[in-house]
Amino acid sequence: MKVLRFITFFNLLSLSLFTQAQSISKIAIHLDRTEYFPGDTILFKGYVVTDGVLDSATRNVYIDWADGEGAVLENNVYVVVDGVFAAQYLVPKN
Repeated sequence: MKVLRFITFFNLLSLSLFTQAQSISKIAIHLDRTEYFPGDTILFKGYVVTDGVLDSATRNVYIDWADGEGAVLENNVYVVVDGVFAAQYLVPKN
């Protein structure tokens, strides 16, 4: 009987840890267009979602804007309110 209790406790503990590991926030971003050229302004709206629900606990989103080779052009911080943020980014001319 003690073995059965240990196995049950271990299964509950594993399930709890597995559930916590799956609670990762995801960010979805909607853009105003599909293509951008140098000098264009990107207008976008983002949603921070955790377990399928807007994440009201997240306060900031950090985005690194990079070129095609992966070199970071600019770092920005956007304020998140009730899981939603909206902003713009000016694509460099060069």
